[in-house]
Parts: sequence; structure tokens; C-alpha cells
Amino acid sequence: MEEVENPLEDILKKHYQKNVQFLINGEEFKAGKFLLYRLTTYANNYYVEFHIKREKKIDIIKIPYPFTVEHHEVDNLLYFDYRIVTLCKKNKEMVAKLNNVCQNYPERMQSKFFERILEIQFT
Repeated sequence: MEEVENPLEDILKKHYQKNVQFLINGEEFKAGKFLLYRLTTYANNYYVEFHIKREKKIDIIKIPYPFTVEHHEVDNLLYFDYRIVTLCKKNKEMVAKLNNVCQNYPERMQSKFFERILEIQFT
């Protein structure tokens, strides 16, 4: 089986051992030193696992694989986009259908990333 290249891997390799901060809507939810990543699956969903060193322990953060990735190398920024409009490539009819389906899910079943952009800052 042929291995498929993933541009996200090349991006993440450039940021090993840097401090990392994860933000949603400008609010930090995790921060530490970026040690390792792993692309993985769990319950048929794709994730990026970040291993970060915090004050006294190493945390593993499972983040769903995004619809798109935007890398701003000069600014050491990475954006994971989870918006339906991005998934549907601005097809208004499909966006409306998916929004209608998603409204029927209770909030507790929705990911904190749903309809948001995750900002990852490296320093």
C-alpha cells in the first residue's frame, strides 16, 4: 500500500519543541511545549493528537481533523477550519441543508470546534 503525503505533517514538523497555544474565539484552552503529534483514527473519526508538555505533566490533546488547514509560516500561525461553509465550498444550498441537520443535534453532542476556526500559535 502506497503512503499518501499529508502537507499537515510537514507543517507540524517545522514547529517541534516550540511553545504552542490553542485558541478558539480568541480564548486559550490549552498551551505548553509542542513535543509530538500523531495522525490517528478513533471511532471512525480522524484526529490530530498533540502531545504538549505543561508544568508538571504531558497532555495529549485530540483535535478532529479539520475541513481545511491554513498555514501562515511567517507568523507561526496555523488555522484549522471547521465551518460548514468551508466544507461545502460556499454551496449555499448544501450549507443550508447541513445547518438544518446540525440544528437537530443537542449541543452536548456537538464538538467545541463545530462552526469555528481553531487558531494554533507557535512561539
